[in-house]
Amino acid sequence: MQGTSCQPLHVDGQKSATWEDVARMDVEGRLVFVLEDRVYCVNEDFLHPGGNEILAEHSGKDITDLFSGEYPLGHAHSSAAHHLLEKFYIGSLTANLPTSEDQEQQQQPFLIDESRPLLWQVGSLGTHYMDWVESPVPGQPRFFESNWAEAVTKTPWWVVPLLWLPVVAHQLLFKATSSGNYSNTSSHSPVSADDLLLSSTTIMLLVVLGIVIWQGIEYSLHRFLFHLHPTTPMGIFLHFLVHGCHHKYPMDIERLVFPPIPASWIVAVVYCAVNAMAPTRAVAGAVFGGIMLGYVAYDCMHYWMHSGLLHGPLKAAHMRHHYIDSSRAYGISSPLFDFILGTMGPMKK
Repeated sequence: MQGTSCQPLHVDGQKSATWEDVARMDVEGRLVFVLEDRVYCVNEDFLHPGGNEILAEHSGKDITDLFSGEYPLGHAHSSAAHHLLEKFYIGSLTANLPTSEDQEQQQQPFLIDESRPLLWQVGSLGTHYMDWVESPVPGQPRFFESNWAEAVTKTPWWVVPLLWLPVVAHQLLFKATSSGNYSNTSSHSPVSADDLLLSSTTIMLLVVLGIVIWQGIEYSLHRFLFHLHPTTPMGIFLHFLVHGCHHKYPMDIERLVFPPIPASWIVAVVYCAVNAMAPTRAVAGAVFGGIMLGYVAYDCMHYWMHSGLLHGPLKAAHMRHHYIDSSRAYGISSPLFDFILGTMGPMKK
Protein backbone atom coordinates (compact mmCIF):
# COMPACT_ATOMS: atom_id res chain seq x y z
CA MET A 1 0.00 0.00 0.00
CA GLN A 2 1.30 3.45 -0.94
CA GLY A 3 0.72 6.89 0.57
CA THR A 4 -1.49 7.43 3.58
CA SER A 5 -4.82 6.10 2.28
CA CYS A 6 -6.60 3.40 4.28
CA GLN A 7 -7.43 0.09 2.66
CA PRO A 8 -9.05 -3.00 4.24
CA LEU A 9 -6.65 -5.80 5.18
CA HIS A 10 -7.63 -9.33 4.14
CA VAL A 11 -6.52 -12.81 5.18
CA ASP A 12 -8.32 -15.87 3.78
CA GLY A 13 -11.12 -13.66 2.48
CA GLN A 14 -11.77 -12.00 5.84
CA LYS A 15 -10.84 -8.52 7.05
CA SER A 16 -7.98 -9.17 9.44
CA ALA A 17 -4.76 -7.57 10.65
CA THR A 18 -1.82 -8.16 12.96
CA TRP A 19 0.05 -5.82 15.28
CA GLU A 20 2.82 -5.83 12.65
CA ASP A 21 0.32 -4.38 10.16
CA VAL A 22 -0.68 -1.72 12.68
CA ALA A 23 2.95 -0.74 13.36
CA ARG A 24 3.78 -0.61 9.63
CA MET A 25 0.80 1.59 8.82
CA ASP A 26 1.67 3.93 11.70
CA VAL A 27 5.25 4.28 10.40
CA GLU A 28 3.86 5.01 6.93
CA GLY A 29 2.02 8.01 8.37
CA ARG A 30 -1.49 6.61 8.67
CA LEU A 31 -3.71 7.29 11.67
CA VAL A 32 -4.39 3.73 12.78
CA PHE A 33 -5.84 2.49 16.09
CA VAL A 34 -6.94 -0.71 17.79
CA LEU A 35 -10.20 -0.67 19.74
CA GLU A 36 -11.44 -3.90 21.31
CA ASP A 37 -9.25 -5.92 18.90
CA ARG A 38 -10.71 -4.12 15.88
CA VAL A 39 -8.40 -2.04 13.68
CA TYR A 40 -9.45 1.40 12.44
CA CYS A 41 -7.62 3.62 9.96
CA VAL A 42 -8.82 7.24 10.00
CA ASN A 43 -8.64 9.47 6.94
CA GLU A 44 -6.47 12.57 7.15
CA ASP A 45 -9.50 14.84 6.59
CA PHE A 46 -11.30 13.43 9.65
CA LEU A 47 -11.90 16.08 12.32
CA HIS A 48 -11.80 14.89 15.92
CA PRO A 49 -13.94 17.09 18.23
CA GLY A 50 -11.05 17.31 20.68
CA GLY A 51 -8.48 18.26 18.04
CA ASN A 52 -6.58 16.07 15.60
CA GLU A 53 -3.39 16.20 17.67
CA ILE A 54 -5.08 13.59 19.89
CA LEU A 55 -5.26 11.22 16.91
CA ALA A 56 -1.56 11.65 16.08
CA GLU A 57 -0.59 11.14 19.73
CA HIS A 58 -2.32 7.76 20.01
CA SER A 59 -1.83 6.42 16.48
CA GLY A 60 -0.54 2.85 16.37
CA LYS A 61 -1.84 2.09 19.88
CA ASP A 62 -4.65 0.20 21.57
CA ILE A 63 -7.15 2.91 22.56
CA THR A 64 -9.68 0.65 24.30
CA ASP A 65 -9.02 2.06 27.80
CA LEU A 66 -8.82 5.61 26.46
CA PHE A 67 -12.13 5.19 24.64
CA SER A 68 -13.92 3.71 27.66
CA GLY A 69 -12.64 6.37 30.07
CA GLU A 70 -10.38 4.04 32.10
CA TYR A 71 -7.25 5.74 30.78
CA PRO A 72 -6.32 8.71 33.06
CA LEU A 73 -6.67 11.31 30.30
CA GLY A 74 -9.55 9.69 28.46
CA HIS A 75 -13.31 9.80 28.80
CA ALA A 76 -16.16 7.40 28.11
CA HIS A 77 -17.25 7.67 24.48
CA SER A 78 -20.90 7.18 23.53
CA SER A 79 -22.47 4.50 21.36
CA ALA A 80 -22.79 7.21 18.69
CA ALA A 81 -19.00 7.63 18.73
CA HIS A 82 -18.61 3.87 18.29
CA HIS A 83 -21.05 3.99 15.38
CA LEU A 84 -19.14 6.86 13.78
CA LEU A 85 -15.85 4.98 14.06
CA GLU A 86 -17.17 1.92 12.21
CA LYS A 87 -16.82 3.73 8.89
CA PHE A 88 -13.04 3.48 9.36
CA TYR A 89 -12.94 -0.24 10.22
CA ILE A 90 -10.34 -2.10 8.12
CA GLY A 91 -9.98 -5.42 9.93
CA SER A 92 -9.81 -7.34 13.20
CA LEU A 93 -6.74 -8.75 14.89
CA THR A 94 -6.30 -12.25 13.46
CA ALA A 95 -7.10 -14.06 16.70
CA ASN A 96 -10.38 -12.17 17.07
CA LEU A 97 -12.06 -12.22 13.67
CA PRO A 98 -15.77 -11.27 13.81
CA THR A 99 -18.39 -13.97 13.63
CA SER A 100 -21.13 -13.89 11.00
CA GLU A 101 -23.50 -12.73 13.76
CA ASP A 102 -21.22 -9.77 14.55
CA GLN A 103 -21.06 -8.84 10.88
CA GLU A 104 -24.84 -9.00 10.61
CA GLN A 105 -25.28 -6.60 13.54
CA GLN A 106 -22.89 -4.09 11.97
CA GLN A 107 -24.78 -3.84 8.68
CA GLN A 108 -26.43 -0.49 7.96
CA PRO A 109 -30.21 -1.05 8.11
CA PHE A 110 -31.05 2.18 6.23
CA LEU A 111 -31.16 2.29 2.43
CA ILE A 112 -29.27 5.53 1.83
CA ASP A 113 -26.73 5.72 -0.98
CA GLU A 114 -24.13 8.29 0.08
CA SER A 115 -22.61 8.31 -3.40
CA ARG A 116 -25.74 10.11 -4.62
CA PRO A 117 -27.29 13.45 -3.50
CA LEU A 118 -28.96 12.82 -0.12
CA LEU A 119 -31.83 15.31 -0.02
CA TRP A 120 -33.97 13.33 -2.45
CA GLN A 121 -33.41 10.11 -0.49
CA VAL A 122 -34.00 11.01 3.16
CA GLY A 123 -37.75 11.48 2.78
CA SER A 124 -38.16 7.75 2.13
CA LEU A 125 -36.88 6.89 5.61
CA GLY A 126 -40.22 7.76 7.21
CA THR A 127 -40.41 6.74 10.87
CA HIS A 128 -36.80 5.47 10.68
CA TYR A 129 -35.49 8.95 9.90
CA MET A 130 -34.77 10.04 13.48
CA ASP A 131 -32.89 6.82 14.28
CA TRP A 132 -30.80 7.34 11.16
CA VAL A 133 -30.09 11.02 11.70
CA GLU A 134 -29.15 10.51 15.38
CA SER A 135 -26.43 8.01 14.39
CA PRO A 136 -23.57 10.34 13.41
CA VAL A 137 -21.00 9.44 10.78
CA PRO A 138 -18.01 11.31 9.35
CA GLY A 139 -18.02 12.74 5.87
CA GLN A 140 -19.13 15.65 3.72
CA PRO A 141 -22.11 14.40 1.71
CA ARG A 142 -23.52 15.97 -1.40
CA PHE A 143 -27.04 17.41 -1.14
CA PHE A 144 -27.83 18.42 -4.74
CA GLU A 145 -26.84 17.39 -8.26
CA SER A 146 -26.62 21.07 -9.21
CA ASN A 147 -23.25 22.64 -8.39
CA TRP A 148 -24.74 26.07 -7.68
CA ALA A 149 -27.41 24.67 -5.37
CA GLU A 150 -24.75 22.62 -3.58
CA ALA A 151 -22.58 25.72 -3.14
CA VAL A 152 -25.44 27.60 -1.43
CA THR A 153 -25.50 24.96 1.36
CA LYS A 154 -21.82 25.49 2.22
CA THR A 155 -20.34 28.47 4.05
CA PRO A 156 -16.78 29.09 5.33
CA TRP A 157 -16.94 30.22 8.96
CA TRP A 158 -15.20 33.56 8.29
CA VAL A 159 -18.10 34.68 6.08
CA VAL A 160 -20.20 35.17 9.23
CA PRO A 161 -18.05 37.88 10.91
CA LEU A 162 -17.12 39.37 7.52
CA LEU A 163 -20.79 39.84 6.59
CA TRP A 164 -22.44 40.64 9.92
CA LEU A 165 -19.88 42.55 12.02
CA PRO A 166 -20.26 45.62 9.75
CA VAL A 167 -23.99 45.47 10.54
CA VAL A 168 -23.14 45.41 14.26
CA ALA A 169 -20.77 48.38 13.80
CA HIS A 170 -23.41 50.41 11.94
CA GLN A 171 -26.04 49.74 14.59
CA LEU A 172 -23.77 50.63 17.51
CA LEU A 173 -21.69 53.47 16.05
CA PHE A 174 -24.39 55.32 14.13
CA LYS A 175 -27.91 54.23 14.99
CA ALA A 176 -27.43 53.73 18.76
CA THR A 177 -25.82 57.17 19.07
CA SER A 178 -28.49 58.96 17.05
CA SER A 179 -31.20 61.16 18.53
CA GLY A 180 -33.83 60.27 15.98
CA ASN A 181 -37.33 59.38 17.11
CA TYR A 182 -39.94 57.13 15.55
CA SER A 183 -43.04 58.44 13.81
CA ASN A 184 -45.28 56.74 16.36
CA THR A 185 -44.14 59.42 18.84
CA SER A 186 -46.09 62.65 18.53
CA SER A 187 -44.30 65.44 16.63
CA HIS A 188 -45.58 67.80 19.35
CA SER A 189 -43.80 65.81 22.07
CA PRO A 190 -42.07 68.10 24.59
CA VAL A 191 -39.05 65.69 24.60
CA SER A 192 -36.10 67.31 22.83
CA ALA A 193 -33.68 65.53 20.49
CA ASP A 194 -30.91 65.79 23.08
CA ASP A 195 -33.12 64.03 25.62
CA LEU A 196 -33.29 61.02 23.25
CA LEU A 197 -29.52 60.52 23.20
CA LEU A 198 -28.34 57.43 25.07
CA SER A 199 -25.42 57.45 27.47
CA SER A 200 -22.53 55.03 26.91
CA THR A 201 -23.63 53.03 29.97
CA THR A 202 -27.19 52.73 28.64
CA ILE A 203 -25.93 51.59 25.24
CA MET A 204 -23.75 48.92 26.88
CA LEU A 205 -26.67 47.66 28.97
CA LEU A 206 -28.91 47.51 25.88
CA VAL A 207 -26.21 45.59 23.99
CA VAL A 208 -26.07 43.06 26.84
CA LEU A 209 -29.86 42.83 26.68
CA GLY A 210 -29.59 42.16 22.94
CA ILE A 211 -27.06 39.38 23.53
CA VAL A 212 -29.39 37.75 26.07
CA ILE A 213 -32.28 38.07 23.59
CA TRP A 214 -30.14 36.31 20.98
CA GLN A 215 -29.40 33.49 23.43
CA GLY A 216 -33.15 33.06 23.87
CA ILE A 217 -33.62 32.98 20.08
CA GLU A 218 -30.75 30.51 19.71
CA TYR A 219 -32.20 28.21 22.38
CA SER A 220 -35.77 28.42 21.04
CA LEU A 221 -34.81 27.72 17.42
CA HIS A 222 -32.61 24.81 18.42
CA ARG A 223 -35.04 23.19 20.82
CA PHE A 224 -38.46 23.85 19.33
CA LEU A 225 -37.74 24.01 15.58
CA PHE A 226 -34.50 22.20 14.81
CA HIS A 227 -35.39 19.25 17.05
CA LEU A 228 -38.84 18.52 15.73
CA HIS A 229 -39.39 14.85 14.82
CA PRO A 230 -40.85 14.90 11.29
CA THR A 231 -42.41 11.84 9.67
CA THR A 232 -43.69 13.15 6.31
CA PRO A 233 -41.35 13.21 3.29
CA MET A 234 -41.49 17.03 3.03
CA GLY A 235 -41.01 17.48 6.77
CA ILE A 236 -37.99 15.15 6.72
CA PHE A 237 -36.59 16.94 3.66
CA LEU A 238 -36.80 20.35 5.36
CA HIS A 239 -35.55 19.09 8.74
CA PHE A 240 -32.51 17.41 7.19
CA LEU A 241 -31.70 20.49 5.12
CA VAL A 242 -31.95 22.86 8.12
CA HIS A 243 -30.46 20.82 10.99
CA GLY A 244 -30.67 17.06 10.58
CA CYS A 245 -27.66 17.08 8.27
CA HIS A 246 -25.55 18.54 11.08
CA HIS A 247 -26.50 15.78 13.51
CA LYS A 248 -25.84 13.07 10.92
CA TYR A 249 -22.57 14.61 9.71
CA PRO A 250 -21.31 16.72 12.66
CA MET A 251 -17.83 17.04 11.13
CA ASP A 252 -18.96 18.42 7.78
CA ILE A 253 -16.67 21.43 8.11
CA GLU A 254 -18.40 23.60 5.48
CA ARG A 255 -21.86 23.23 7.00
CA LEU A 256 -21.19 24.36 10.57
CA VAL A 257 -22.47 27.96 10.23
CA PHE A 258 -25.67 29.46 8.82
CA PRO A 259 -25.48 30.21 5.08
CA PRO A 260 -26.06 33.96 4.46
CA ILE A 261 -29.35 33.57 2.57
CA PRO A 262 -31.40 31.75 5.26
CA ALA A 263 -29.59 33.74 7.97
CA SER A 264 -30.69 37.00 6.33
CA TRP A 265 -34.36 35.90 6.53
CA ILE A 266 -34.09 35.44 10.31
CA VAL A 267 -32.14 38.70 10.63
CA ALA A 268 -34.85 40.60 8.71
CA VAL A 269 -37.62 39.25 10.95
CA VAL A 270 -35.71 40.10 14.13
CA TYR A 271 -34.78 43.56 12.79
CA CYS A 272 -38.41 44.42 12.02
CA ALA A 273 -39.59 43.14 15.41
CA VAL A 274 -36.97 45.13 17.35
CA ASN A 275 -37.65 48.35 15.43
CA ALA A 276 -41.40 47.92 15.87
CA MET A 277 -41.12 47.55 19.65
CA ALA A 278 -38.27 49.92 20.51
CA PRO A 279 -39.29 53.45 21.63
CA THR A 280 -36.47 55.18 19.71
CA ARG A 281 -34.02 54.52 16.89
CA ALA A 282 -31.13 54.58 19.34
CA VAL A 283 -32.65 51.89 21.56
CA ALA A 284 -33.41 49.75 18.52
CA GLY A 285 -29.85 50.15 17.24
CA ALA A 286 -28.25 49.17 20.54
CA VAL A 287 -30.51 46.15 21.13
CA PHE A 288 -30.30 44.90 17.54
CA GLY A 289 -26.52 45.42 17.55
CA GLY A 290 -26.33 43.22 20.66
CA ILE A 291 -28.50 40.55 19.05
CA MET A 292 -26.26 40.45 15.98
CA LEU A 293 -23.12 40.39 18.12
CA GLY A 294 -24.56 37.40 19.97
CA TYR A 295 -25.34 35.68 16.67
CA VAL A 296 -21.81 36.16 15.30
CA ALA A 297 -20.33 34.80 18.56
CA TYR A 298 -22.68 31.80 18.41
CA ASP A 299 -21.82 30.79 14.84
CA CYS A 300 -18.07 31.28 15.31
CA MET A 301 -18.07 29.36 18.59
CA HIS A 302 -20.05 26.54 16.98
CA TYR A 303 -17.48 26.22 14.20
CA TRP A 304 -14.55 26.35 16.63
CA MET A 305 -16.11 23.65 18.83
CA HIS A 306 -16.50 21.19 15.96
CA SER A 307 -13.15 21.97 14.35
CA GLY A 308 -11.24 21.40 17.60
CA LEU A 309 -10.20 25.05 18.06
CA LEU A 310 -12.34 25.73 21.14
CA HIS A 311 -12.29 23.65 24.32
CA GLY A 312 -13.92 23.85 27.73
CA PRO A 313 -17.25 23.09 29.44
CA LEU A 314 -19.44 24.66 26.71
CA LYS A 315 -17.86 22.43 24.09
CA ALA A 316 -18.16 19.38 26.36
CA ALA A 317 -21.89 20.05 26.76
CA HIS A 318 -22.36 20.49 23.01
CA MET A 319 -20.47 17.28 22.19
CA ARG A 320 -22.69 15.41 24.66
CA HIS A 321 -25.69 16.90 22.84
CA HIS A 322 -24.40 15.38 19.59
CA TYR A 323 -23.11 12.03 20.76
CA ILE A 324 -24.99 11.13 23.96
CA ASP A 325 -28.24 13.02 24.62
CA SER A 326 -29.72 15.38 22.01
CA SER A 327 -32.57 16.35 24.38
CA ARG A 328 -30.23 18.50 26.47
CA ALA A 329 -27.79 21.39 26.05
CA TYR A 330 -29.65 23.33 23.35
CA GLY A 331 -27.66 26.49 24.03
CA ILE A 332 -24.34 26.66 22.18
CA SER A 333 -22.95 30.07 23.09
CA SER A 334 -24.38 30.06 26.62
CA PRO A 335 -26.06 27.61 29.05
CA LEU A 336 -28.32 30.39 30.41
CA PHE A 337 -31.65 29.20 29.00
CA ASP A 338 -30.78 25.52 29.50
CA PHE A 339 -30.33 26.38 33.18
CA ILE A 340 -33.57 28.38 33.36
CA LEU A 341 -35.69 25.80 31.49
CA GLY A 342 -34.22 22.65 33.02
CA THR A 343 -32.41 21.19 29.99
CA MET A 344 -28.92 21.60 31.38
CA GLY A 345 -26.58 18.73 30.64
CA PRO A 346 -23.24 17.86 32.28
CA MET A 347 -20.52 20.38 31.40
CA LYS A 348 -17.43 18.39 32.32
CA LYS A 349 -14.33 19.13 30.29
